[in-house]
Amino acid sequence: FGDAERRAVDLRQGMSIEDVQALLGKPRRTMLKNNGGSGSPQGTLQWTYNWAGSSPPASLRVDFASKTPNTWYVNSWEWSNY
Repeated sequence: FGDAERRAVDLRQGMSIEDVQALLGKPRRTMLKNNGGSGSPQGTLQWTYNWAGSSPPASLRVDFASKTPNTWYVNSWEWSNY
């Protein structure tokens, strides 16, 4: 967990999916929310990283936004304990 936490401090808004994957590896879970509507962005893509072996266990959620199909960029991220 400590190494992942140190790498996560390099997260920046606007990073691509490829940048995040190079920094943190593949996510444990993914989720796509479609906002709908023809004039709205494509939706929100969420990647979740879990470190169950850490004390306390921790989870990092990275939210990506898209303005065009297949072009995702980091919008926000959030740490939580579970």
